[in-house]
Amino acid sequence: LPGEGEALARIRFHPDPAGNVVEEILTLYGAVGADTYSGPMAAGWAADELTPETAVLNGISFLRQSHSGVAAGTSSIWVAYTTEREGRCVSLGYELRTFDPANLDPTRFPTPPAMVDVEGRIRTLESMVATFTWLW
Repeated sequence: LPGEGEALARIRFHPDPAGNVVEEILTLYGAVGADTYSGPMAAGWAADELTPETAVLNGISFLRQSHSGVAAGTSSIWVAYTTEREGRCVSLGYELRTFDPANLDPTRFPTPPAMVDVEGRIRTLESMVATFTWLW
């Protein structure tokens, strides 16, 4: 919409209790008159902690940024696709936190949970981003 400012929406998905997902979030961000061409998920990270690259999807150039890490038996990854046109910035991001079933006590959890296909989820995000079009 015309005007200055930004908008952010976060969609949190309920994890499947039979799987190893702890948290799964889709973030939608838009800004008009943004000073920087970077998504909000990259805020606070040093440039050398990110893996930036250019992705051209549906003829639109996106800055693809991601970060992954492990801590306290969980793995986390986020990836964001950000594009800009005429002072308008749009970013679609995805966050996924999982736990390693190897850390579970096998006497309490005799059937390990299903492992999420992380790369498959990221490919799904990219296919969603590839449907993005500017309307003006």
